[in-house]
Amino acid sequence: MKTILVVEDEELLSEIYFDTLKKEGYNILIAGSGNKAFEYLEETVPDLVILDVKLPDISGTKVLERIREKHSKLPVIMCTAYDPPDDYAI
Repeated sequence: MKTILVVEDEELLSEIYFDTLKKEGYNILIAGSGNKAFEYLEETVPDLVILDVKLPDISGTKVLERIREKHSKLPVIMCTAYDPPDDYAI
């Protein structure tokens, strides 16, 4: 079974990801912070990461940088519920 790590601090969005992806047959790990995501990534390498841009402890872009350092080929989908500023680039 493929595993997806969802890094999302909004509980409702986490539940939606979990319910939807679980129904599709994926094993889902939910991390509510960047640091929790790092804990999961020390234990296992998922098949995909869905990563919120805005997290309570560390920015999603910083999490992405650390993911790339250790797992350069790991697919990551960056998501946000906020409109980025005009000069924002990932």
